[in-house]
Amino acid sequence: MSLEEKLKKISSERRKRDVQIDWNRKRDTWIEQIDMLYRDIGKWLKTYIDKNYMSLNFYEITLSEEHIGKYDISVLELDLGEPSVVFRPVGRNITGADGRVDM
Repeated sequence: MSLEEKLKKISSERRKRDVQIDWNRKRDTWIEQIDMLYRDIGKWLKTYIDKNYMSLNFYEITLSEEHIGKYDISVLELDLGEPSVVFRPVGRNITGADGRVDM
């Protein structure tokens, strides 16, 4: 088999695989998982938020990923006064993981 034939076969198999994956569902599930993470963080810290020791702030960013395209997703900023902790989604399609959030 020639190199061109092998590359053609690999390309064809990749296209078949990509068509079989529901990328919209993967994106939507990823966004739901991020929202669940933020709700959990809010529950874990509720006592401190209620006492005004900290606050949770949200803003939207747009991510762009191969296969998924562009989409909006929330960033969580945990405001502790001067320091803050930011939970920023990086992407769903991460090698070796089902998504990544940097803190």
